[in-house]
Order: sequence, then C-alpha cells, then structure tokens
Amino acid sequence: MAQVTVNVPDSQIIVDGEALTFAFDYFPSKLRVIQWNGANGTMEFTRGANQWFDNPEQVQDYIDQFNAEKARLAALV
Repeated sequence: MAQVTVNVPDSQIIVDGEALTFAFDYFPSKLRVIQWNGANGTMEFTRGANQWFDNPEQVQDYIDQFNAEKARLAALV
C-alpha cells in the first residue's frame, strides 16, 4: 500500500511523495496530520496525544480522492 500524508493545515494529500491540494472543510479543528507508512499510521493533533492505527481502510478514502484528482488534472492537459 502507498505511503500517505494528509496535511490539514497545508490542504494537501501526499501519496508516495506526490502532493495535490484539496479543500478540507470536514476535519476536526484539532487534527493536524494523518500519516500512513504502508503498514501503520498515526493521527497527529494540535492538542492531546497522537492516535496510532493499523487499518489501511482509514486512509483509503484519501488515496481514492488523490487518484481521482490526479486523473481529473491529467484530463485537462
């Protein structure tokens, strides 16, 4: 599975080092970054402890959004 970073303050989803910009209007205000290394991940908050997870389903929606946007942008060229 891909490496994924969702950087909420910068409005980016990064998949395997490639970044695209998204409008994030649905995140809790304290969520800062979601990181997935292909096997497990963490959700980082501006306050409180990080939350670890090992279910790839938690990042699949971001990968799908990334791939859809990448395809949309490629179609514009």
